[in-house]
Amino acid sequence: MSLDLAAPPNSRALAAAHDLGIVVDELQAFADRLVEVTAVARGLAAQTDWRAKAAAVFHTRAERWAGEVSGLACAAETARLDAVEAQRRMEWIAWQGWEG
Repeated sequence: MSLDLAAPPNSRALAAAHDLGIVVDELQAFADRLVEVTAVARGLAAQTDWRAKAAAVFHTRAERWAGEVSGLACAAETARLDAVEAQRRMEWIAWQGWEG
């Protein structure tokens, strides 16, 4: 299939691709922030004075929470990659001139 350069771009697909670009950027910022929060939580856990029972409980909970946040960062990155793929598809559709 050849690309017909005379065909006008699909404006709806271009708009969707633009919106997906915003989603990609926001998901990247979100994932980056989650990684930072994970590091802070692990740092707090590492700085805990292990001699107190309450501190040991805090350390355990902080480590668990850091693991959960780390998992969210992975999910956010997966969503970002899916959005990148969707954006590329929309751009391709837009430049095919399809209005379907």
